[in-house]
Amino acid sequence: MPEDYENIDVDRMIDLARSAERKLHENKKDGYEFYNPKQWEKGMRVVHIVGRFPLALKSKELRVWYQPQIDYDSGKIIGAEALCRWNNPDLGFIPPSEFIPALEDAGIIYDLDCYIWKMVCHDLAGWNKEGKHRCISVNVSRLDIQKNRELPEYFCDLVQEYDLTPDQLHIEITETAYVEDAELLINTTSKLREYGFQVEMDDFGSGYSSLNMLKEVPVDRIKLDLRFLTGSGNRRMGQTILKHVIMMARDLNTGIIAEGVEEKEQADFLHELGCHAMQGYLFHKPMPVEEFEELMEKMDSIS
Repeated sequence: MPEDYENIDVDRMIDLARSAERKLHENKKDGYEFYNPKQWEKGMRVVHIVGRFPLALKSKELRVWYQPQIDYDSGKIIGAEALCRWNNPDLGFIPPSEFIPALEDAGIIYDLDCYIWKMVCHDLAGWNKEGKHRCISVNVSRLDIQKNRELPEYFCDLVQEYDLTPDQLHIEITETAYVEDAELLINTTSKLREYGFQVEMDDFGSGYSSLNMLKEVPVDRIKLDLRFLTGSGNRRMGQTILKHVIMMARDLNTGIIAEGVEEKEQADFLHELGCHAMQGYLFHKPMPVEEFEELMEKMDSIS
């Protein structure tokens, strides 16, 4: 660019050329690629996120938040899903949609998930000492299972370390993950259930093999993907599909919970179909552990 000639910085030019080169390799294309400032900024953020991650684990920048799960009939909280939030001193709050893919690409997402699992167990142990037996759902990805082929044994050791019962941890495995390495994931799921853990198939309905996986995979509960109601396409058809999925789950004696519930109309419709467990912004947003504890104290005092 003309302004580059006014203040020639060869090192910077080389960095930008390398950024363009990396983009060319990522896209697996031949020829040439122009440097794009947005790509450069995104690349620098990724470098910062990955480089900062080890320190973030130690400095409590990474926090576990909880999104309550409710029983629609009683309004009582029956559990919660553990989620991760990152408040970076330089970048501010980094959305999970940004830092999770960055850590996955860097091959260190397992370290983050281990941190979350331990923090959840720490919180559960604290609540147990107060006489409050609670259940929390934690996410497990195919990358975690591929990284640690003895993951069920890892969770067994974890609950023993914190003096928990296995039923206090609900293990959520994304439905689409079973497509990658079905045999490994099915074996892992079976072992987890043998050890007493509750296993859930997350995002049910978001992939292309839901029915086949439900036949093959032993799970205690499925989490419904509400794209049947909120996505594009014929809404009435989506409602019909959802109706029969819920009926099928009940016939299979499989538990069911709907996540992403944002409208009362959705909740009422789900309730009519026999789905009583729900999670979503209609009820509660994800919150820091302190707010979650305050909410639980309030709910306990009412009951």
